[in-house]
Amino acid sequence: RFLDIVKPDLLSYDHYHFRAGTNDGSDYFLNLALVREAALEGGVPFLNVVQACALGPGSRTPNGDEGRYLAYTTLAYGGQGISQFVYNAWEGAEHWGGVENPDRSLTPLGEALRRINPEFVAIGTELQPLTSLGAYHLGVIPNGASGLPPDAVITVDPPIAAEETRGLLLGYFGIAGEPTHVLVVNLDYTQAVTTTVVGPGPMDVFDTKGWYTAAGGARAQVRLPAGGGKLLRLRGL
Repeated sequence: RFLDIVKPDLLSYDHYHFRAGTNDGSDYFLNLALVREAALEGGVPFLNVVQACALGPGSRTPNGDEGRYLAYTTLAYGGQGISQFVYNAWEGAEHWGGVENPDRSLTPLGEALRRINPEFVAIGTELQPLTSLGAYHLGVIPNGASGLPPDAVITVDPPIAAEETRGLLLGYFGIAGEPTHVLVVNLDYTQAVTTTVVGPGPMDVFDTKGWYTAAGGARAQVRLPAGGGKLLRLRGL
């Protein structure tokens, strides 16, 4: 109803995922899926306001790898914007952490975002002309999320075990319903992983300097940092 009546240029929402200790919330991907669907139906981009601080004793301040996880999972679901709450954790506030200290120096998360945010912009710019076709989880399927279809044209090798709690996320993008690009995201924000992306033909890999030819053609080995990802495309598209 909001999209139909207000007709916004941008859909924005907040979700704070990281609980105290090493616990995470259960509805992060449910909300991403719902907002992705609404944005596609409304024909507008969406922005994810993500956690950058502890909001009280029941939550924790994300570290840099967790901040990368929030950025790359947003991109894989088709998000075109990201914002951190809170930016500045001023003295005496009920929130602590943030991107910037009260003296305007960067927090550890803020230092990490100096690298992560330019990556978000670069990948988001590549994906902007395309349509988000699906966001598929390999491993345990979170609440509200989708698994990779059996007939998927792009997958990974070796396969991810169904009981793997921190598997991979594949964001499919393309034109006229045909996938041309995939963003492969490591859902383990505690360690890097290496996987081989398998497509129907030779692929290119993107980094902040541009596209380069993937060694191995239709089988492109990529290293994914903790919580991070790689964008690939079918060559010539």
